[in-house]
Amino acid sequence: MPIISGKKKELDRTLYWRIFQRNQHKAMRDGKWKYFQDEKGNEYLFDLLNDPGELNNLKDQQQAVFKNLKMKYSEWEKTVLTPIPLGK
Repeated sequence: MPIISGKKKELDRTLYWRIFQRNQHKAMRDGKWKYFQDEKGNEYLFDLLNDPGELNNLKDQQQAVFKNLKMKYSEWEKTVLTPIPLGK
């Protein structure tokens, strides 16, 4: 509530997540940017501040940001356990 009411400033942090139970998605958010990879290996970069509906893939227009986020995700993924596939 303190952040919503403006009494406390929002924290800058990077969030990482992956989903492997049904679809294999990888994603991270760093500030206004979101890196996303779907189960087919397609990759996306979204500016969530200007495009909260994630309609415009900026991967080609913002190549430096895209490469940086992809590298950060790869480094994070090396530090966590390998997902266990559903049904095994």
